[in-house]
Amino acid sequence: MLLPPYLELGKYAAEYRNYYWVNSRESTGTRSTEIIRPPVEFRQPYPKSKVESSDNAEGDKGNNFGRIARAGLLDDFLTQTKNRDYLGIRVAHWMRFFKAMSE
Repeated sequence: MLLPPYLELGKYAAEYRNYYWVNSRESTGTRSTEIIRPPVEFRQPYPKSKVESSDNAEGDKGNNFGRIARAGLLDDFLTQTKNRDYLGIRVAHWMRFFKAMSE
């Protein structure tokens, strides 16, 4: 049995990430919240390079800008997935079991 994947429109996820970066995340006040957009000529489907076609954050020293999970976009999906049963056991319990075994 496979668990369903998370599906979302790419543009929505990117705009959500950008909004979170500028308006919602906690920052120390010294970091810039400016987002650097790629030049118009690189904004096209199937770009040659991800580096030249993606938004970047000016004050992102830890490479956290693109992580949509930190923005809360996956929270509902993760809650629903953890509440699913797999082989009669909740996924959240499987996660706890595997974490204990890895330690």
